[in-house]
Amino acid sequence: MVPLRVALYGLGDAGGLHARALAAAAVDDLAWTAIAGRDAAGVARFRARAAVPDRVRGFTSLDALLAADVADAIIIATPDGCHADHARACIAAGRHVLIEKPLALTVADAAAVIDAAAAAGVAVAVGYHLRHHA
Repeated sequence: MVPLRVALYGLGDAGGLHARALAAAAVDDLAWTAIAGRDAAGVARFRARAAVPDRVRGFTSLDALLAADVADAIIIATPDGCHADHARACIAAGRHVLIEKPLALTVADAAAVIDAAAAAGVAVAVGYHLRHHA
């Protein structure tokens, strides 16, 4: 079985949570392949802070990450107001998407993401991780 290649876009606090989960994932069907942020310094800081493995490539924009074709799925952990635009870019590139909550800030943007995913035949999910806390 070929592993699902997963990248993380957004290197703030939420990105750190996802990085820890990716690093701890001990499954044969998932490979953490890339991280992406706004600039090289931020990528380097996150790499050190989150103990990102050397095999995980770093990119300084979502466009560069998508162009490199190193991921089948993208985790979006950017500021809330960016989620819908970033999700639509990933979907347009044929990538599956896990979006940190919320999906979007408006119903119209949420519907546009869902419609785009359905048209592209890719999966979209929202990471409501706090549902699992006591």
